[in-house]
Amino acid sequence: MPAYKIDVTTEVGFATAVRRVKDALLQQGFGVLTEIDVAATMREKLGIEMAPYLIIGACMPALAHRALEIDPTVGLLLPCNVVVRAMGENTTLVEAADPRMLVQVAGNTELAPVATEARERLTAALASVQNYQSPAASSVQVQLEPGELQLMMHALRSFLSDFGHDEADVLSDIHELLGKLEVAPPVSGAEPAAQSASTVSSEQSCPAPALR
Repeated sequence: MPAYKIDVTTEVGFATAVRRVKDALLQQGFGVLTEIDVAATMREKLGIEMAPYLIIGACMPALAHRALEIDPTVGLLLPCNVVVRAMGENTTLVEAADPRMLVQVAGNTELAPVATEARERLTAALASVQNYQSPAASSVQVQLEPGELQLMMHALRSFLSDFGHDEADVLSDIHELLGKLEVAPPVSGAEPAAQSASTVSSEQSCPAPALR
C-alpha cells in the first residue's frame, strides 16, 4: 500500500459502498463537504465512459480547526479526500488520503497529534465499511393502525412515482419494504380496539418509535 493512503476492499456494489462510507464517516465525526462524481464528469465533458468513481471531501471541524490554528496554510490540503471506486459489479475499493501527509508536506511536527487522530478515525471508518454487519439481526417491530399503514404505503409509492431513485439497490429496498407492508399480518392477542393494527418488521439498527 502506498504511504499516502489507507484503503479497504468491500464485496458490495458501488452505490451500497458509498452509503456505508458516508455512514461510517459520520459515526467517526466527519461531515461530507463535497462529492465529485468523476465518472459523470468524464462522461459529460469528454464523452468517456469509466467505472463509477466518487471523491468525497470529508471534514471533522474540531480537527480542522486545530490544524489551522497551528498552520493556516494546511487549508491547501483540506478536506480529507476519500475515494470510492467500482472494481467490479460487487467489488468496491475505498481509499482515504493518509492525514500524516499533513506533517510531511507542511514540515510542521506540531501537526502530528492532529494527523494521528484523523488517521485513527479514518482507519476506523474504513474498517467498519469492510466489516459491515447487516442490521437485520436487530430488527424491530412497529405497530401501525390501518390508516397509518396505508399512509406509509402511499408515501413510498409517491416517492417512487414522483421522484424515483438512481440507485438500483435503494429501489429494490423500497419495493421489498412495500411488499412487507402489503402482507403485514394483524396483531394477535391484542385488545379489541387494537386488533386491527398491523405489525411491521423494520430492519433498523436502532429502535423505531410507533407512528402516531
